[in-house]
Amino acid sequence: MKKIILFTLILLIACATPRSNFTTKVDSRISLNVTTYPKIPNLIFNTIKPSIVIIGPILFKPTALFRIDDKKEFGLIPYLNKAGYDVYLVSNSSDKVDLDLQALELQEILQNVVTISKNENIILGGTSVAGQTIFKFLRNDFGQFPTYKIKKLFFIGTGVDYNYPNNFVDNEIDSVNKKSNQICSDNIKNSFCEKYITEGNINENYKYNSNILKEKYVNYKNFKKEVFQFLPKISKNALEDVPDSVFQIPTFVAYGKIDNVSPEESVYPLIQKINPKEFGFFSKVHIFFKETFTKHKEPLHSKVVEMSVANSKSQDYDHADLFMYENKGLFFTDRVESELYKPLKYWLNKE
Repeated sequence: MKKIILFTLILLIACATPRSNFTTKVDSRISLNVTTYPKIPNLIFNTIKPSIVIIGPILFKPTALFRIDDKKEFGLIPYLNKAGYDVYLVSNSSDKVDLDLQALELQEILQNVVTISKNENIILGGTSVAGQTIFKFLRNDFGQFPTYKIKKLFFIGTGVDYNYPNNFVDNEIDSVNKKSNQICSDNIKNSFCEKYITEGNINENYKYNSNILKEKYVNYKNFKKEVFQFLPKISKNALEDVPDSVFQIPTFVAYGKIDNVSPEESVYPLIQKINPKEFGFFSKVHIFFKETFTKHKEPLHSKVVEMSVANSKSQDYDHADLFMYENKGLFFTDRVESELYKPLKYWLNKE
């Protein structure tokens, strides 16, 4: 009994203390780094779950996915760790970003993850425009995995098809790269950040309600600018030549209602491909009772989440909000963790 109490105390202390030491594996044969973020042990639900491999958002610095605020961990990665998943973050080792090259190296990385984790089941996650890497990889290598199984896919803010009038790629990629590799430079008038990132989602009532709220708004805008770094070359159609069998993998897709980097138009072709099945309230209740009291098990379906007020979120999300949104109210705080990562966790946990 004493040992159980001691272990519980150690676990509570560990969970309350922000982690700082993570293993980053650098392989000279590849241009990508892989950082391991181990799961946080859970005394109640300690089941073996698939490893999650996240393609890091080249558009952002790693602090967008794992940050420490007031001695607490926030972001997609620690949220998944707390849900019992080991997370392996694939990031670029330089500012020379090539999504096609990343795709070629991804198979070796996944094999290394299996070797390290002793777990052949993998969930692939794409964040921001770097999520295109996954489709480039699956286009070349799907069905040729000797040592691992890709169980699920998820994409947050990943545009895949920009073949529509006045699209983001045609308008901004070339001009940004000509001006500066840094997309948030204060020295550039009408910079990428000013046009696409820092023109706020926080409404006028929040913005000017008081000096305190105004200061928080300004700080949030500055924080957005601090975590942005380089803009990669984005494919106008990342789904081209991807086998139809790829779209049979259960897929979770989330996009921001006012995201100008990966707008709904650029995500919709993927939504059409995965053909998510929507259930009404009574259908959900029927499935719940059927799964609970019979041997019937509803197969996992793909899911799409629009981050908008119309979809019961606290605001319409832009691109940065999908990773960093926090709105500290007088009595409660809205965060992307509760509004987006929580439904993602429920979907990932479902077999």
